Amino acid sequence: MDDNKAVWGALYDAAVGGGLSSIGAEHPTKANQRPQIAVFCSAAPSLRAASLAYHVDDDGFSGYGKLFRKYGFEPLFIPIAIDNYQRAAYDDENIEQLANVQAVWLNGGDQAKHARCLLTDEGEDTPLLQAVREVYHRGGVIGGSSAGAAIQGTWTYGEGTLNGYRAGLELVRKPIASATLVVEGQPDAGGCMKGFGFASELNACVDTHFRERSREVRLPLAVRSLNSRYGIGVDENTAILIRAGQGHVVGDNQVLIIANEQAHGQLGMGYPLSAGDTFDFDLCVARDAQGRAREPRAF
Repeated sequence: MDDNKAVWGALYDAAVGGGLSSIGAEHPTKANQRPQIAVFCSAAPSLRAASLAYHVDDDGFSGYGKLFRKYGFEPLFIPIAIDNYQRAAYDDENIEQLANVQAVWLNGGDQAKHARCLLTDEGEDTPLLQAVREVYHRGGVIGGSSAGAAIQGTWTYGEGTLNGYRAGLELVRKPIASATLVVEGQPDAGGCMKGFGFASELNACVDTHFRERSREVRLPLAVRSLNSRYGIGVDENTAILIRAGQGHVVGDNQVLIIANEQAHGQLGMGYPLSAGDTFDFDLCVARDAQGRAREPRAF
């Protein structure tokens, strides 16, 4: 992922308000030309682990600070995690750091911890999440990997087992205060809780590590259980950039889009999209890189 210029280039272009023409290109590195990106590692198991994810290279992967500087950003670490959220989500200094950023990044880990850190017990925005939402509403980009992408739907889900999803066990709604998607006493069942809703206008739920972790079964079940209009399954080293209801795929592998009616069918049907392909979420139309409409197919 460190060397995926297409993905990081798309994020940079979205942050500076440019088009997609410069994906993969080298970008300016002068300090006054760098877009600022606020980095949340709140899916980590502790503030220490969050800090390490930002500051320290590990097993061949760059820490987020180094990674984003490499791709032309000026990163800002937001120190919030499961063990300090009660203060950090209301801290004026943290909130002020988001005043001038062009992008926000949410790390991978446990999406229930993202929810716990940035939502109240009732599922409302904390002041810090309100500040993130202001970045979004003024045209900034909100991105994330793994848990950081999964939290962006109206609902987020996870845990459970493949056997449980194959058996069609409904997702069990978990309170924000539980800070976990594990369903006590039902290890095969997946859990769900309120997400951040940045994809709410699409009425979509998001899954990641899609083909790598055989999630072709659980995404259709989540679409049915959550009554989402769409399911978006993203492979590793791949991204879908969504602007005004239009999705554009970049990266090495695929994104699968499943419409609600397809999720209720007996066969697994959807739109597998590769780099350069697009999807119109308003019209439910997939197109290849040459602009030709694509039909759904079995996956």
